[in-house]
Amino acid sequence: MASPAGDRDRRILELVRAQGGRVTPAKRAVVEVLARSDDHLTADDLITKVTAASPATAASTIYRVLQQLEDIGAVEHVHPGRRPAFYHLREVGHAHLVCQDCGAITDVPDILLDGLRHQALDRYGFTVDTHHAAVLGRCAACAAATH
Repeated sequence: MASPAGDRDRRILELVRAQGGRVTPAKRAVVEVLARSDDHLTADDLITKVTAASPATAASTIYRVLQQLEDIGAVEHVHPGRRPAFYHLREVGHAHLVCQDCGAITDVPDILLDGLRHQALDRYGFTVDTHHAAVLGRCAACAAATH
């Protein structure tokens, strides 16, 4: 029986092929790292993990692979305020709450932000992309520490 990460690998690499792309060793390595991680990985994190497994892979290649995967909708990046953007597979899409004090990132279901999306569209004709940027604020622990 295949693992969930292995299934995600396969689906993403099939998407690459279906979009006319080549499955290179670097592309496979980036997809494997993303599929096997529950962390919010920055480009630097990905470079560290991919080059640990495949030292011949250049950082510039990893950046290009991330852009190619994003272009076909397999990967998305999130801007968490003042911190570096992080990446994850799009099929595991969700929104993010980021504490501006301690940096904690909380994954939340998309439905949490449905009210915002609907109100922005109804009132302003504006379509909100809840995946591209994180919702910034203060986590419960940091909020409690300031009182």
